[in-house]
Formats: sequence, structure tokens, C-alpha cells
Amino acid sequence: MSELLAQFSAQMDALPDAVQWWMAWMVLVFALSIIFSWRHPAARLVFVTFFVLTLAGAYGQFYFTKSVHWISGVHLVFWIPLLVYLVAVEMRRADFQLRSFYGAWILVVVATMAVSLAFDARDAVLLVQGLKHA
Repeated sequence: MSELLAQFSAQMDALPDAVQWWMAWMVLVFALSIIFSWRHPAARLVFVTFFVLTLAGAYGQFYFTKSVHWISGVHLVFWIPLLVYLVAVEMRRADFQLRSFYGAWILVVVATMAVSLAFDARDAVLLVQGLKHA
């Protein structure tokens, strides 16, 4: 198990700096969900999706593929439903206020996920086509 984590860490460390900065940004944005979790169920959903489902899924996919590049599939599976929920339900609630700290955070989460999912979809297609080596 420790060997698997060492392989995972080595591959993550080998990613370009821009990708590592983007991942750090995502962790920060998703970690801010803790601030809002007490009053907003959607914030709890964001927290669980990222820190439970996505991390467990990433570990599982790495166990089977031995490649960090397939994490894009994990994002596609768990984040698309979350993104749809945040836009179609949470942001349309009668008491949702975009001009609040919570509203601004939700907007940042949605934008961050949308950008990430665009790259993830591209990576997934390239991986399936064999044009990107895992």
C-alpha cells in the first residue's frame, strides 16, 4: 500500500507546475466548503463529493490503472452531477443570494468545476483514443 502511494505521489509530482497549481486551487476552493457546511446542505455535498468520493475514486482508479491521468474519469463521474445540482437547484433557490460570501463561493466552485471538467473531458477522450499515454 505504501508503495502504491509512493507511485501516486511520484506521478503527481511529475505533473507540470500549472497542473499542480490548478490542483492546489481546487483543494482550496473545495476546502472552503467547511465554512459554509453548518448552514448550507449544498456545501456539505461539495465537501463529501470532493474529499470522500473523489479522493476514494482517485485512489481506486490509480490502484487499477497505475496512472494519475485517469483521474479525469473520476471527476467526470462525480462532478457532473454535482455541477448540475449546484446550477439547477442550489443557485435557483429562492433564498440564494449571489451577492453573499456563500453565493460568491458557490459561483467560484461552479466556475472551477466547469473549467476542470472541460480539461477532464478532453483528457478522457485522448486517453480512450490512445492519443495521451497514461
